[in-house]
Amino acid sequence: MKIEMKLLEYIEETIERGMLIRCKGKYPYEEVVDFLVCESQNENGYQLIVATGYKAGLTFSNLPKESIPQGQRFGLSTSWLINNWTKWGYFDCPLENVWIMENPVPKYPMEKEMNK
Repeated sequence: MKIEMKLLEYIEETIERGMLIRCKGKYPYEEVVDFLVCESQNENGYQLIVATGYKAGLTFSNLPKESIPQGQRFGLSTSWLINNWTKWGYFDCPLENVWIMENPVPKYPMEKEMNK
């Protein structure tokens, strides 16, 4: 099942690494900005990395350990992100306009050639 819905409608307890959070952007970002949910290389937990536009590849937010669901090692707590959106998320986009999506598997132009 492909996930593409408003964050407030997402019923899973955890947001997995690699998922995208899409927001209506505001300067200095583009009209739409995607953030990639990434595992942090330190022990703090997760990060939101800008995935689109001129700022792609930059760390937007290093999330605290509390962002990981209790009793789990992996994933970003959905309820934590919703409750802490204005502090740790992209506060220029109201929570009602935040979407969550699976990161699509890329299709390569030469895919047909590769499968011959």
